[in-house]
Amino acid sequence: MSRRSLESVNRLALCVAVLLALAVSFGNGVSFGAEAKKGSLMQRESEDKTPTVITSKSMNADNKNKTIVFTTDVVAVKGETTIYSDEMTVYYTEDGKDIDRIVCKGNVKIVKGTRTAVSNDAVYYAKEGAEKVVLTGGEPRVWEGNNMVSGSKITLLLNEDRSIVENSRVTLYPKK
Repeated sequence: MSRRSLESVNRLALCVAVLLALAVSFGNGVSFGAEAKKGSLMQRESEDKTPTVITSKSMNADNKNKTIVFTTDVVAVKGETTIYSDEMTVYYTEDGKDIDRIVCKGNVKIVKGTRTAVSNDAVYYAKEGAEKVVLTGGEPRVWEGNNMVSGSKITLLLNEDRSIVENSRVTLYPKK
């Protein structure tokens, strides 16, 4: 295998690892009530052993521009978490060793158990200690069961276990 091919494979593996972190972290940032604190570290450790499968009609790894682009019918699955979008682009840091950000465009849907988020676009920023997901376009919505929050922009601050919603509307139902 050529050095360039090996670099592409290594970058793809790194991409998958970051997608896994995003998928596992998703539940912690959007949960309502007491569920938000439930088992985040243990959950991450146990899910790390689960394989990730990413499918799309096309994948283009571009070492020069430090990107991997998955296009058309993108589905990333790890355990009980599934991320759907029309296009997913992974951007690497200048040295090519880490993920800078992941951009999902078109019909974005993230599902984990009873939690779901939808928007036209989503961007995952991978800065260590300040990881976040920003949902925009098409009135982003996040819900768990019947409880829902929507707004013009939803920012999930993954390391802080909190979210910021601009122009928010929240619907909460009493527990039975």
